[in-house]
Amino acid sequence: MYVIDPDVAIGEALLALLGTYDMRVRFFTDARQFLDAYTPNESEAGCLLVETHSANSSGLSLLRALRLQDAILPIILLANTANPNIRHEALKAGVIDVIEKPLVNLSLLARLEQVFSEQGHDQTSIRPCG
Repeated sequence: MYVIDPDVAIGEALLALLGTYDMRVRFFTDARQFLDAYTPNESEAGCLLVETHSANSSGLSLLRALRLQDAILPIILLANTANPNIRHEALKAGVIDVIEKPLVNLSLLARLEQVFSEQGHDQTSIRPCG
């Protein structure tokens, strides 16, 4: 699981949330950092959460770069506002979903559960650790 968000506080909140569900998460403040560190690994369940400000500056180039690497990593866009144009363009570019901030934890977790299930990984019942 990967998160790209220029707001470190949001990134830390997502790390904490997803960590309680025993998900290993790597956080990046921009798409370039992510691309420099990312290596496609088909045996690993994964998803990329990208904040719209990161996506607006480099979202389409990020998608193209991932496709050039033959990456099949699902991408979910985290949007600050309900903007149908952003949603339409993001879905057209290959993003699998757009979730509005403030994040509704259950909506995000339900979507991640679906993504992992579609990948054939045994994450179909996401529950807190412990």
